[in-house]
Amino acid sequence: MFRSIIIIIMIFCFGLYTSCAPIITDINIKKTEYDSINNVKVIYVTTRNGKQYEFVLFSFTESHLIGKESFKGDITNTVKIKLSEITSLKIKGVRDDQGKIITKEEIEKNLTPNRRTGYALLGCAIGNPTGYLLSFPLCYIFLGGNKLGTNECIFIGLTSWIGGTALGSYLGYKGAKNAEVKKAVKKIEEERDKAIENARLNLLDSLKMKDNIIIISERVGEVIDQEEKARYHLFPDIKSFRSAILQKSADDNYVFKITYIDELTGDEKIKQVPQKKAQVKQIKKHIEKFE
Repeated sequence: MFRSIIIIIMIFCFGLYTSCAPIITDINIKKTEYDSINNVKVIYVTTRNGKQYEFVLFSFTESHLIGKESFKGDITNTVKIKLSEITSLKIKGVRDDQGKIITKEEIEKNLTPNRRTGYALLGCAIGNPTGYLLSFPLCYIFLGGNKLGTNECIFIGLTSWIGGTALGSYLGYKGAKNAEVKKAVKKIEEERDKAIENARLNLLDSLKMKDNIIIISERVGEVIDQEEKARYHLFPDIKSFRSAILQKSADDNYVFKITYIDELTGDEKIKQVPQKKAQVKQIKKHIEKFE
């Protein structure tokens, strides 16, 4: 009987523990995603020779990663690594249901840590009597039926009681924190979807030239969005990119009209980038070489 009770309690505690596992973890970053992690504070890099780095204040060029190495919280020397030498690059964050990156920094900006104490107290209130009740089957199992020593029972009872209270508080706190992280992730996903859709609609509506849009490749459709920019390494010089379309120009060539956010004013702006026919063909070939 007591063995069944202890097994049930252990399974229950294990379920609680796994549900409180960290949501923000190390995630692997693909080469096509390097442009999307410029605002991350710390990255973790492993090279072909097995050397590992922790970088802060980093930047990517077409061929290299340049950054300040961090060691035990102190910024040390500047390191330059060829992109071809990188075998693993990780950051702290999560991936949403579509596989898009949500960084730790983005999540922390959207956290509202005002319920953790309450949940910790609730966990304490549940863990306290649970630990007390758990002391009885523990005494029976470890000390053997009626051969119970008073001192031993007191020790096991207090240990179980204190342990249950501490574990309940910990699980309550972690559960509240995970709930906050999940809420922040959902908020970020909704804001991203809304921003992308608004940028798409604003671009099409403001130009009022839907019939004049050229589809450079079926892989991107009428409007190139942020994910497609990162995936196909397009417009590397455009910061705070939102979307882009391709249109015919007056001289029978083409022009990319790119929507971006001005980092100084925060306003949405449109930049026109003229393209020759040969350039457009080259970009189309570049996009369609990706699998």
